[in-house]
Amino acid sequence: MIAIATAILLSELAFDARDIAYWRRWLGWFGYAWRRLFLMAVPAVLALVVLQVAPDTTSVAAQMMVGAAAGVTAAALLRADTRGHTRIR
Repeated sequence: MIAIATAILLSELAFDARDIAYWRRWLGWFGYAWRRLFLMAVPAVLALVVLQVAPDTTSVAAQMMVGAAAGVTAAALLRADTRGHTRIR
C-alpha cells in the first residue's frame, strides 16, 4: 500500500496546473474525475511491478521503506524524459 500511495501522490504532484484547468474545463467534472482515476492506475500498477523486484523483508519498518522506494521509482520512471536519447545502430 505504501508503494501505491507514494507513486500516486508523486504522480499527482507532477501535473501542471494549466493542464488540469484545461481538462477540467473541457471534460466537465464527471469526465475529468474519470480521467484522473484512470491516470492514477498507471503509477499504481507500475509501483506493484517495481515492488515485485524488491526483496522480501520481515520488519514493518523495512517493508515501509521498500514500499516507499518502489513508489518513488515508479513515479521517477513515469517522469523520465527519453526524447534526448538516440538509438545507436
